[in-house]
Amino acid sequence: MNNKFKTGFLIKKRVLKKDSVNSFFRTFLEICKFYEPYFFEKKNLKNWNDIELSKILIKLRAEKPKVFSRIYDVVQKTPNIFNFANANYFDLLASEFLEVSRDNLYVRSSFLRMDAPNDKKNSLGWHQDYHLNKNKKNDACTIWCPLVNVHETNGTLKVLTGSHINNFPLKLEFAPKIIQSYKEESLIMKVGDVMLMNNLLIHKSGDNVSDNIRFTLVYSYNTLPVL
Repeated sequence: MNNKFKTGFLIKKRVLKKDSVNSFFRTFLEICKFYEPYFFEKKNLKNWNDIELSKILIKLRAEKPKVFSRIYDVVQKTPNIFNFANANYFDLLASEFLEVSRDNLYVRSSFLRMDAPNDKKNSLGWHQDYHLNKNKKNDACTIWCPLVNVHETNGTLKVLTGSHINNFPLKLEFAPKIIQSYKEESLIMKVGDVMLMNNLLIHKSGDNVSDNIRFTLVYSYNTLPVL
């Protein structure tokens, strides 16, 4: 059995093209400047790791939550969020992981996550990607790529290795008894790494106890249904 089917996930190192990461950052920054020039216009922000970027966004979220939400909503609809996937051949990665032709795939969703420090409002507990197809064990996957290095401090993704194999009803929350029956693994990753995950794998985001926002891009791929 291929290891990705044993564990339910696969990490590929140094996949992302640096130009695509930088290009998406420039798009994000232009959106920020457009909707809140006072906070962003005269700042020399360099990349996703810039500590000043996190400070500004955290302040904006606290003082002008509607503007912060507007920036968040608009960035999800930019052509560059789709260009990012194309530039890094995510369709090929999903095709290989799901063992289907690229012609039999479609993108279910794509979005940028901005997980602020000590904020659990937008985090789920142990769950599966219930919104994806669930007709087969390997007909959908999530591609998760950090735009900053992720580790225990800023709350990297946690998975229950092999939990995709059992036929659990799709749930938002799993009982402690189920969670304790699997090995928990924290996926330590660097910028440039990509993780592919079976949609039935039980997982959750760790708590971000750092001082900075954790930026990640998430894409979901489904296989076309067989009629």
